[in-house]
Amino acid sequence: MNKNFEPDDKFVEKLEWQLASEYRRANRLRPAVGRIAVPRGLAIVLLAVGFLTTGVTVIKASEMIKDSWRKKIEVARAGTDIRLAQARLEAVRSESARTKRLFLVGVVSNEENRLAELDAALSELNVTRAQVGLAEVEATGEASCGRLSAPTAG
Repeated sequence: MNKNFEPDDKFVEKLEWQLASEYRRANRLRPAVGRIAVPRGLAIVLLAVGFLTTGVTVIKASEMIKDSWRKKIEVARAGTDIRLAQARLEAVRSESARTKRLFLVGVVSNEENRLAELDAALSELNVTRAQVGLAEVEATGEASCGRLSAPTAG
């Protein structure tokens, strides 16, 4: 091989200097590493507070979703209670009307007639109570409790 293409010591020395100079220049022009402008302890505390706040928010959101399903179930149950109470009211009214006809004819006693009328009045009260229970469930999202402190009772 020809000796013209073999590097001499001076060339190797200059090459090392140029490579080191180019390496320093490339590192100097590199974008700055992102740093936090606040003290590290404060940044950690702020991150912890942020994570806790996010966690609380997620927990509250999941509770709201769960409560919305519970509310839908309670509203459906209260609606079913109203329909059942209305069906019972219709049956009791027809029985009360039959008892009244029999009383007017003289087949049943006055006491039986009064009991049938009382049963009809109680059935009407149960329908009203079921409707108030539905209003309470829609207001609170929980099953009606019948207490005086309930929103619909007040």
